Amino acid sequence: GHSIVILYQISKLYNLFTTIELNCGIETLFENVTFYHSIQYSPFNSDIPLSSFIFNSIKTFSYSTFQFILITKAIFQPSAIQYQSHQQLDSPLETSGTATTATFIATTSNSSTVFCEASNTNDILPGELRHELPFFTLDEISKHKSAQDGGIWVIYKRGVYDITEFIMNHPGGANRIKLAAGGSIEPFWKLYQQHNAAFVHEILEEMRIGNISENDAKALTEKQQSSDVNDPYSNDPIRHPALVVRSEKPFNAEPPSELLAEHMITPVEVFYKRNHLPVPFVHEDSYKLKIIVEGIDGSEKELTVDDIKKYPKHSVMATMQCAGNRRNELSRVKPVKGGSWEIGAIGNAVWSGALLSDVLKDCGVDVKSVSELKLEHAQFEGLDKDPTTPTTYGASVPIELVMDSSHEVILAYEMNGEILDKDHGYPIRAVIPGIVGARNVKWLGKVVLSQNESGSHWQQSDYKSFSPSIDWDSVDYSSAPAIQELPVQSAICDPSEGTVIDEELSEITVKGYAWSGGGRGIIRVDVTADNGKYWHTAELEIPDQKRNHVYGWTLWKVTIPLSDEMKKNGRLELKCKATDSAYNTQPETAEHIW
Repeated sequence: GHSIVILYQISKLYNLFTTIELNCGIETLFENVTFYHSIQYSPFNSDIPLSSFIFNSIKTFSYSTFQFILITKAIFQPSAIQYQSHQQLDSPLETSGTATTATFIATTSNSSTVFCEASNTNDILPGELRHELPFFTLDEISKHKSAQDGGIWVIYKRGVYDITEFIMNHPGGANRIKLAAGGSIEPFWKLYQQHNAAFVHEILEEMRIGNISENDAKALTEKQQSSDVNDPYSNDPIRHPALVVRSEKPFNAEPPSELLAEHMITPVEVFYKRNHLPVPFVHEDSYKLKIIVEGIDGSEKELTVDDIKKYPKHSVMATMQCAGNRRNELSRVKPVKGGSWEIGAIGNAVWSGALLSDVLKDCGVDVKSVSELKLEHAQFEGLDKDPTTPTTYGASVPIELVMDSSHEVILAYEMNGEILDKDHGYPIRAVIPGIVGARNVKWLGKVVLSQNESGSHWQQSDYKSFSPSIDWDSVDYSSAPAIQELPVQSAICDPSEGTVIDEELSEITVKGYAWSGGGRGIIRVDVTADNGKYWHTAELEIPDQKRNHVYGWTLWKVTIPLSDEMKKNGRLELKCKATDSAYNTQPETAEHIW
């Protein structure tokens, strides 16, 4: 019948777990403890007010050590609180320290109060070999991906951990941590730097059940690194295990949908990968980019990476989207030619490099000369080659895009402030904001200003759209223009399709992305849970870019009340639609645009 109230203040923490361990040398211990939290919250939400944990079933013992976990982004200033005896504190309880300090107040049977300082234990070396624990093979661990498999196991360094009971309390949600089930969690922790904190490692170590052998640890680290020198794909880099692989060779993969709406800037590791050919062997020291202007003798110019970096550095936030993104939704209406993609073949990044318009000016090309020479297209040719033919990847865009600096077309050498990685075009790629990903040629080897479009297969016989009545046998590819800008769209990322929710929920929060090609910004996203009877307008996170130059995507979020009528069939259907700055509105279904 007694209660204990914990007051806490957190300072200088950003999107972090906070674990406070309280070692209380008092005459009470709490058996069969039940935790009650007065606040309902989701990870990383905004301010969380002062809250308390109430413990029931107090028993008398000699010593107690226990922990509680708090997710916070706030600084707490508790003004007053009532506890067991209904007495009110005269003044706020403040704490100090650059990390955490806690005050523990216990009301015992005689109403005496005991204060204990928070303490940290730093003598644990997570992931190191522990001789007292058993060894498991990688094969054994890989079979433990659910509670039904005997538990959800993960690996960290040499350690094996059973996280089955923890996953429902994981701040990032159960689905995210399950991505690592049966394998290593280290690649996932690289996406979320808060996992580097010592207290997170301590929490993990409490779930330790065993070790892996030194050989298995090496095999895990070296996985995918061994290569066959005769394999044209041997230069392909290691990819993040969270990616959903659609094709191994060439490599195509997208992130799980629930990861997409978490970051305005998509982490490079989980940015979708769309390769048409093997990743080429390219080294910055020997790299040269050719610039050719047809019709001008002697116009060819070669630029090294250092040459390109001498131009003023320009950065632009731009969403890249594969033309095949969401193809599976169309294929569920009727089969569509092309690779398999759900909603993840899209990402938003900050690209940095030299404006192509600056480079062309140095080549003596201006609007007047382009007009006189009747140049209409800027062709881009990649260094990625077909292993069996001389074919290289190529594409082109209308020349006005590259001549006008306001379109921000760049020769990019950085992505999100880092040097381009292999999958995204190292050392130089074309970034053409607002244009379909297929024209943003990676591993750029040549730029040609021409009267003609690129003759590449991917420009002439792919990435085009036709009447629903056209089939593969009757299609005339020359009858349709190549896709450049893409239409307005939005997608629901969280909850993902098939998510099981508690039928007692009175509301649901829905998150996703929206984007429109050609620099058209998103002005509204509407979401319905009752098949369009009522549309809820979402909150928008809009990039800070000028009208008609909004190249980054918009993230959105909305909380929708759930009625019994919506849940009566055991199935909840959510729909979203976006409207762009030109008042183009996304169709509600795919059937009528197939």
